[in-house]
Amino acid sequence: MLEELDLRQNVLVGSFPKSIFGLPNMKKLLMLQNTNLEGTIPESIENAKSLQMMSFKRCKLSGSLPDGIGKLSDLYFVTFLGNKMTGSIPEGLTRLPKLEVLELGSNNFTGTIPAFAEQTELYFVSLSDNKLKGTIPASLGRLKRLLFFDIRDNSLSGPIPTSFNEVPELVTFYASGNSLTGTLPNFAGNVGFLQSMDLSGNELSGDLKDFLLSPADERLTINIPNNSTSGIAPTVGRFPRLAILALNNNRISGSIPSEIIELQTLDTLLLSGNKLEGTIPDEFSRLVGLKHIDLSNNDFAGTISETWKSFQSLSVLDLSSNRFSGTLPSGLENLRNLGKSDVGQLIA
Repeated sequence: MLEELDLRQNVLVGSFPKSIFGLPNMKKLLMLQNTNLEGTIPESIENAKSLQMMSFKRCKLSGSLPDGIGKLSDLYFVTFLGNKMTGSIPEGLTRLPKLEVLELGSNNFTGTIPAFAEQTELYFVSLSDNKLKGTIPASLGRLKRLLFFDIRDNSLSGPIPTSFNEVPELVTFYASGNSLTGTLPNFAGNVGFLQSMDLSGNELSGDLKDFLLSPADERLTINIPNNSTSGIAPTVGRFPRLAILALNNNRISGSIPSEIIELQTLDTLLLSGNKLEGTIPDEFSRLVGLKHIDLSNNDFAGTISETWKSFQSLSVLDLSSNRFSGTLPSGLENLRNLGKSDVGQLIA
């Protein structure tokens, strides 16, 4: 009896035969990347009792995902990323005891996110680029094995549940392009695993004072533009593995904390569109690995120091729309990697 059907990465056309789900011994069904394969998932999916893996990633399926999928007790891998599926995310998925990977991004799912709570093995959740509304269930933050969480580009609202602060090994947290409110999460229970976080395009407030209380052991990306964040705390220097710090278009005021010079792995610093002021300290030049600096549309003043010529890796420099004065420092022309530079109109 057929146990595994692997037809991935072909150019299959037409409709997927629904009778496949009537094969009682089928364990693996891999149809991913057949971009013209159409069809729907039938109610009879509940009869595929032996099914463990099901991938229709980047096909052309439509219709809803039947709730009967929750009867497949051995199913641990589910991906329908990049189809045209509609309807709500079935509650039946929350009844799969062995579920490890759930990937439903880039579809047209509507409704709310189900309250996953019993999936002790679930480590990968991707629901991005749908039409989901409502709040983020706090139960998702209690999934102790969660490594990857992606809810980008939906219409979710409300705060990020504090339960996410205690996910012990969270590596990736993407929630950009929603309408989330409240304060920034602090991921206090994360013991240095977090590598990439994107909260851009929400309505989150607060500052970095209590944010990311546990320093990352790996290279870290913090992406929080287009929110209502209000400050950069000196504690930012506690993250020596920080690679990208993007806080552009927030409400950050005051000066750049001197502790930022401790970020020796920083290669991208985006602080444009805030209310920062004061001068840029000469010690800033110690961040020799910086490739992209954007401090435009703030209220910085003073002169542009000669020390800026030490940024030998710099490819983009934007200091426009500030109050810098004086003359351009010599040596900028020797920055061989500099492809874009805008220092605004300096007053001699």
